[in-house]
Amino acid sequence: MRFMPGYEKLLDLFEKNKAYAIVSIISTSGRTSRKTGRMVVSLSGLEMGTIGGGALEQKAILLAQKHIVLGRNIEMEIENEAGGRVRILVDVVKKERRVVIFGSGHVGINTARILSYLSFEVFVIDERISYEKEAGITFLRALDSNVVLDERTAVLIFSPREAERIYSDIKDTPVFFIGIMGSRGFDRCYDPRVRSPLGLELGGESPEEIAISVSSQLLAAFNGADASSCSSYLDDVVVVRGAGDLASGVILRLFNAGYRVIALECAKPLVIRRTVSFAEAVYENKAVVEGVQAQLVEDKAEIWRTLDSGIVPILIDPDASILDSIRPLALVDAIMAKKNLGTKKGRAGITIALGPGFSAPDDVDAVIETRRGHNLGRIIKEGSAEENTGIPGLVMGYGKERVIHSPGPGVVHHVHSIGDIVKKGEIICYVGSSAVLAPIDGMLRGLIRQDLEVEEGLKIADIDPRGKDASFMTVSDKAMAIAGGVLEAVDCYKKLLGR
Repeated sequence: MRFMPGYEKLLDLFEKNKAYAIVSIISTSGRTSRKTGRMVVSLSGLEMGTIGGGALEQKAILLAQKHIVLGRNIEMEIENEAGGRVRILVDVVKKERRVVIFGSGHVGINTARILSYLSFEVFVIDERISYEKEAGITFLRALDSNVVLDERTAVLIFSPREAERIYSDIKDTPVFFIGIMGSRGFDRCYDPRVRSPLGLELGGESPEEIAISVSSQLLAAFNGADASSCSSYLDDVVVVRGAGDLASGVILRLFNAGYRVIALECAKPLVIRRTVSFAEAVYENKAVVEGVQAQLVEDKAEIWRTLDSGIVPILIDPDASILDSIRPLALVDAIMAKKNLGTKKGRAGITIALGPGFSAPDDVDAVIETRRGHNLGRIIKEGSAEENTGIPGLVMGYGKERVIHSPGPGVVHHVHSIGDIVKKGEIICYVGSSAVLAPIDGMLRGLIRQDLEVEEGLKIADIDPRGKDASFMTVSDKAMAIAGGVLEAVDCYKKLLGR
């Protein structure tokens, strides 16, 4: 039998049970290459047809692929390079929603029944299975080739003792959701598809109620809604963005209060007060501040091993992408960038930011005042912190004189070290061939790392006019005041979460 042109492709997609979308032009305005057109798109890309080619068609393909995964139709307008506008309809031809359940205990079988009522294709796998056939449910003693593990399949594991083995068997498949119940350690899994503990927090305890919470979470995932477990916050874990001197005060205080702290840094921290900054671990692999040790780590698995050893893990993760796979009790933005670099409510149970650039409760739950003065360290629950003047606080009558900036671009070479007593006019370092002079007498309390290439105007050193009475091995009074505000905010909001 021969089909009309293109129908062979559609038949092939149908027989292989591959999801696809038909993208059609509804209307156009302005300059467009076509007034009509239709194409078929799968998750592999364009299968057949066209709506005009170029960047516009590529936008439509990406849009269609996104909605294939979500299983939703959409109608919207997109613009081409010439300013013309094309209104398209993305009509998704869904595959069957499929769930593979490992374990036929009370929760597993009740979950299977609920999902079968919701038109899921349901497989229950258990070598000890004793159930007869039920409508909408296929019972198997082992995973076999009849079970398709693709991007529209969810896997639920209700066998804690077998969880590691089962996960190992299916982790390299394209399944989009993996739920694991009651198995220790999977809340620390770096795989963003994993949800553990499994289920939404509905307050129920019976197998039937738990099955409803699991089914609800899975429906949320299939429908593109928030499928995070309400109970999955790691109650003693705080993630701190930044590990400079002020952030290190926060890390130190939270650590000493019993919280497990994960610090996130960039690949090249430009820290001045290096002797009291955990960020030094990025260069040295380890750092110690007031007796607390930090260790540079490479991945999530190493984070948990480091935390279990009583050490603060430092992860190079400037975008805080680790939050895509863990849900800490609190997130503290201590980057001190004077603007928001991606911290927002919902990325943790509690969100706190230091200094200007944030507004509570819109951006975060609380802002901590960082400007010296009467309000330093106070919690702001509504509004923003005071704007930074760029002028350091006075110490023995000295303010801006205490801080030294690079005279030009170049590589830093030290003459003195942190902790040295220097005199006004004495060379403390070079930037390229330019000598950097001490503007006042005092202790060199901060000095940027040797051999770093810096730009003109970058802060590179800090002199404390108190001289030998200054401290360069303990965090500052300012850092401790700010850290106290953070600790108070975490404890306060933790109670509101019911933790």
